[in-house]
Parts: sequence; structure tokens; C-alpha cells
Amino acid sequence: MPEGDLYIAVAAHLGEGRFMLNVIDPSVLDENDPTAVDHEWDMYNPANGYRPFPEPSHYDRQWLAEYRKRQVARSHRLDTIAREHIAEHAYFRNQLRDPGYAALPEAARGMVARRARLWKYMVIYRTLANPAYLDPTIDPSNRPVGSIFSPADPIIGNYGPGGLARTMTPRGWLSTWSGTSSQAELPDTIRHVTVPTLIVFADGDCDIFPAEQEELLEKSGAEDKLLRTLPWADHYLYPVGEEGKKLADPRERLIEMIIPWIEERLGSR
Repeated sequence: MPEGDLYIAVAAHLGEGRFMLNVIDPSVLDENDPTAVDHEWDMYNPANGYRPFPEPSHYDRQWLAEYRKRQVARSHRLDTIAREHIAEHAYFRNQLRDPGYAALPEAARGMVARRARLWKYMVIYRTLANPAYLDPTIDPSNRPVGSIFSPADPIIGNYGPGGLARTMTPRGWLSTWSGTSSQAELPDTIRHVTVPTLIVFADGDCDIFPAEQEELLEKSGAEDKLLRTLPWADHYLYPVGEEGKKLADPRERLIEMIIPWIEERLGSR
């Protein structure tokens, strides 16, 4: 692929895995029981700072730091499950190819053949549990309380029928949504982008946060790099709140921001 002239990222997340580390629910006690909850690490437990939506919640920062560590720990546990599934599948595929396979009893051959061809899927519950959805003082911005993935209270997205990464192959989990195994991580890959870079942060975005955009700027490999803020715009570049309605359409403001930046570097054509 030929190198581009410029790189522009608008409301960019850091990669599926990094995003998942923000939102995976660490209060899951059993991956096979989507309702089992460790109440000490449940962001919807009033004892932990939760207040009924849409009232803002407030989470103690020490509790939040441990919550984040437990999100990472759950990701590692899911990685282990994925690798066990892959290893089991590989074992039976090797059995199927083994010269001794033909000498096995018929029932054993049938069992090996079935398990060699069967792919196990992972069903991953409760993947929308970021305390920042309900506590606007966490990495503060102009975002409203809530999430782009859930109507009203984000608990609906966390426990509802959809959810991120709900059904995955083991390899799919490890290569994309696992924040502890996936290599698809923008802060790492952006180091290799050396062309002029513009990062635009929509500051009313419920799921992309200021510190993440600052991390992209810091780790960018470009000498010519700039972080700009698009005020009162959500992830999809719609206006946020009454302040947003007072301004021009965010998409028009974005164009007015991007075009001069491009022309300064490539000239007008």
C-alpha cells in the first residue's frame, strides 16, 4: 500500500482491545452465568458510588483503580479460555492426522473426527461497564452521562441482548477484542505513522476520552502533529446539549477545521 500524504483521526478509539479494557465488567463471577455478580466490584452497587440514572454517580478513585486492574484480570482469564479452546482443537486435529488414527476403534475415531472439526465459540457477557459512563468527573469532558451503546441507563447495554464481543471464536477474541492479547492497538501502530497527523477529539463523546486522544498525540511518530477539539459534538458528530445547539453543525465545524489544515500542507487544488 502506498504511503498516504496525511493522516486524520476523528473521534478515534485506541483499538478494540483497549476499548474493551475500559468497558468489560470485572464483577462477573462465572463466565457461564451472566447474572452472577461480585457486588464489591459492581459499578451498579450503591455502596460503590452508584446513583440511579440519570443522576451522576461518583466512584472513589482507589476503588476505580482496583476496578481497572480487575478488568485486566478478567481479560486475561478470557485469554486463557480462548487458548484452551485452541489447544483442544489442535490436539484433536493432530489426532485425526496421526498414523495411528486408522487403528483406533470406530467409536474413538468418530469422537476424534467430530472434535477435530468442531470449533468452540466463546459467549462473553457484560461488556459495557465503564464507570466513566456514569461518573463525568472521570477524565472529564462535555459528554452527557450515558453511553452511545445503550439507550438511557448503560446497564441496559451491559445486560441486554446485544453487547460488544458477545459471540467470538477464540482466535477472534485474541486478535481483536482482547486488550491483553490483541496487537491492534493504535497507540502502538501510530508510532509508525510519520506523515503530518491531525487528531480531532469530539468532546461530547461518551465513549472516547480526552486522555486517550492525548496519548495518541504523544505516541504519534509524526513531527508535524496536532490535537484539536471539536466542542459539544458527540461520537457521531451530532450536537450535544443546549450548548451544542447554539453552535453550527459539528460536521460543518469539522470541515472548517480540516480543510485549512490540509491546504497548509498540500496547498489548495
